[in-house]
Amino acid sequence: GRQLKLPVFFCLEFGVHYTPTKASSTRDKLTKLAIFISGSFEVSTAEDQPCMDRANCNVTFYTCRPDGEEGFVLAFFDAMHFDFEFANKQTAFHPIFHVQRGVSNNVGDETVRGLFNEHLHVDRDKVRFEDVQGAGLGTPYLRLPTPQLDMFSVMTLIMADFFCNGGKVDEDAKLVPQFRAILDYLRHEHNIIREGHGSKTLKARIDAESTKHVSAAHWYLECMDSGHVAASAS
Repeated sequence: GRQLKLPVFFCLEFGVHYTPTKASSTRDKLTKLAIFISGSFEVSTAEDQPCMDRANCNVTFYTCRPDGEEGFVLAFFDAMHFDFEFANKQTAFHPIFHVQRGVSNNVGDETVRGLFNEHLHVDRDKVRFEDVQGAGLGTPYLRLPTPQLDMFSVMTLIMADFFCNGGKVDEDAKLVPQFRAILDYLRHEHNIIREGHGSKTLKARIDAESTKHVSAAHWYLECMDSGHVAASAS
């Protein structure tokens, strides 16, 4: 398989996008977020058909406020990472797709300073950090089952909550066609990572049920020995 790493970060510019949730009536409009996304995925080719074997994605949030005329002060706010298990080597007791809270090693102070310099033309020495990264994050040990959330899918989540979901019905309605186009891209046959081996395995487990119901149990390898599910994707 071939691994494609994308250490490219997606940054929401300040003064436009607010936190913690756009549609929340209690949101603080004085709080600004800088959001950084990184990820990678591995694609292999079988019978001349590319298919994603594995992927990961990390999202890190910083609050941000102006510091003088040209600088910014950042404080760590939250972080999470989205993991994939190899379909044929799924780890015991791990959902095949899951999200956990936790700080990515890909996002360090110097990386952030470099991105501010590249995208916002802020001198590196004008970006300061006032909080200990990871402080107050809560438990990083709970793995929440998810659908396949590759880097493109996670970008879509960020777009929905921070770009499209402004809480004003008329303005949000104007964005529906553009957002629908993004969703169409995720499902398009030319998107080679739209359905990886993990998704095919998960679908096979669900389809193997006589009732065709969907349960959190399907995300775990252990369900294969339960007598209810006996199928997997190759």
